[in-house]
Amino acid sequence: VTAEEGVQLSQQNAKDFFRVLNLNKKCDTSKHKVLVV
Repeated sequence: VTAEEGVQLSQQNAKDFFRVLNLNKKCDTSKHKVLVV
């Protein structure tokens, strides 16, 4: 894996990660706040 590919992978993982966080926020805002803190 080249450095560029690694960056692309990490960016994609970050997108999926934030997508999951947003889903969690919609489901239960209080839990989301606890996770963030």
